[in-house]
Amino acid sequence: MNATKWILTAAFAALVAGPAPAAFITSLYGTGLNDDRSVRTDLQTELHYTLLSGDNTVTPIVFAEPHGFPIGPWLNDASSTTSRWITPSTATNVPAGNYTYTTTFDLTGYVASTATITGQWAADNNGLDIILNGSSLNLNNGTNTFLVFTPFTISAGSGFVAGLNTLQFVTNNDPGDGDNPAGLRVEMTGQADLVATPVPPTALLAVFAFGTAGLGRLVRRRRA
Repeated sequence: MNATKWILTAAFAALVAGPAPAAFITSLYGTGLNDDRSVRTDLQTELHYTLLSGDNTVTPIVFAEPHGFPIGPWLNDASSTTSRWITPSTATNVPAGNYTYTTTFDLTGYVASTATITGQWAADNNGLDIILNGSSLNLNNGTNTFLVFTPFTISAGSGFVAGLNTLQFVTNNDPGDGDNPAGLRVEMTGQADLVATPVPPTALLAVFAFGTAGLGRLVRRRRA
């Protein structure tokens, strides 16, 4: 490659930042997890979700396998290292109605338009919807879905935004049953492309300076 082509190639490489690789969304959590993603123990408070019940916002409670009922009919978590059930209260039975569990995650440093989330959820009695940044995703998991997980995918372009995002899981406690157990269990991971780091102007100047010096040496050798 002659010196002129080398200079142009190096300058172009410095100017163009290639696409950054996809990365794990570190601030996105399933239910019942510590900050290091280990599972919490029975009757500890939930760290990454809040709960809206009626007009009240409360901190959900973790129910783990040693708790006994309602885990039994609920999908068992004895061998799970990835999630726990969370519930409105330490009381086994709670009033009928809708319960909305809310978590947030931060896409600062990511390309929001490339974000995706895949996971699975279970709910008692059922999951009505998943809502991203206030918009329904029309994702439900049927009735009596505390027996098995239902998979879900939130695709790129579903409404992710730069910075803080809000994800809500809307569940229903069947009014036909009166006061009875209610809960949510979510396992999920997300990824998005990282924002490319721009090349500092000083680095570009260095490329040109180095290339120009190389061209000068080549010209002098040819004249000698």
